[in-house]
Amino acid sequence: MNPRKTVVAIGIFDGVHCGHQAILKYAVGRAKALKAIPAALTFYPHPAAIVAPAYTPPLLLSLSQRLEEFRKLGIKRPEVLRFTRAVSRWTPEQFVQRLLVERLHASEVVVGHDFGFGHKRSGTVETLRELGRRFGFKVHVAGPVRVAGRRVASRTIRALIEKGKLAAAAACLGRPPQVTGPVVRGAGRGKKFGVPTANVQVETGLLPPNGVYAVWMKWPGSIPAKGVANLGVRPTVDRPPPKTPILEVHLLSKKTPALRGKSVQVYFGTRLRAEKKFSSVELLLQQIRKDIHAARLWHQHFRGSRRKSLLT
Repeated sequence: MNPRKTVVAIGIFDGVHCGHQAILKYAVGRAKALKAIPAALTFYPHPAAIVAPAYTPPLLLSLSQRLEEFRKLGIKRPEVLRFTRAVSRWTPEQFVQRLLVERLHASEVVVGHDFGFGHKRSGTVETLRELGRRFGFKVHVAGPVRVAGRRVASRTIRALIEKGKLAAAAACLGRPPQVTGPVVRGAGRGKKFGVPTANVQVETGLLPPNGVYAVWMKWPGSIPAKGVANLGVRPTVDRPPPKTPILEVHLLSKKTPALRGKSVQVYFGTRLRAEKKFSSVELLLQQIRKDIHAARLWHQHFRGSRRKSLLT
C-alpha cells in the first residue's frame, strides 16, 4: 500500500447519518480497489460557529463520537481540520492545494451532491472537478439518500428529534438518537424511593420533548444497558421547577454501577408518556412503577424485532 495515496471523503458529517455513511462507505470501497488509504476530512468546530455563531446548529455527535463512527465504517485516516477565521477565508484552490494535495495526497475524493467549500462556500462540485483535473485527482459525487421517502439530512434529523419522532430519526441515523454528558450529583430522591437514577448533564446531542422514555445507557467499557428515563422539570417535586430539563436515567438491571463523574451516552428508544404533575408523591411513585414496567415490555419487544440491529 502506498502511504501517500488516499481516497478522501469530505464533510462535516455531523451525526454520521445514512447519507454520510453512503459517502464514507464509497470512499472505503474505492480505496480498497486502488489499494489506497481510506481517509475522511472533517471540521472542528462546526464552520457556522466561526462564520455565523447565531446559526450554529446543535451537534448530533461529539467529535470523538464522529471519529469512532468513521473507524467503524473502515476509515483508516481521519483528518480533522481546525476551522478558524483564517481557514474560512481560503479560496477553493487554497483549500484543495493545502488539504487534498499537500496534506492528504488524494488520488480520489468523494463528496455529497450539495458540497460547497472555500470562502463563503464559493466552490461547488464542478469547481472541485476542475481543480481535480488540474491537480490530478478524481471526484466522485454521492447522490441524496432517502429513507421512507424522506431525504436524509442533519437538519431533517434535528427536526424529527425536536418533534419527538424518534423512530423516523433513528431510521435516518441508522441508530437511535443519542445525547452525551457526565453523570452529576442529583437530589438523591430516586435512591430514597428505591428507584436510583443517574442524572446526566447533556453536553452533546439534541433532546426530544419532555416526557418518559425507554432508553439505553452506555458508559466507558460497557455495552448499552436498558433503562427508563425521565426528561423534564419534575413538576411534582421541584418548586420552583428548574429552568432547563433534567435527564434522569434508571437502569432496569438489578445492580446500578457507580457512574458519577463518568461520561455516558443515552440512546432514546421511544416515548412512553408525556411529563405530568401529580397531586402527591405517592401517586408519582405508582406511575414510576408503571413506567418501569412499560419500559421493560418495550425493550422486550425491541429485542425480539429486527430493529435491534440499530444499536449495534
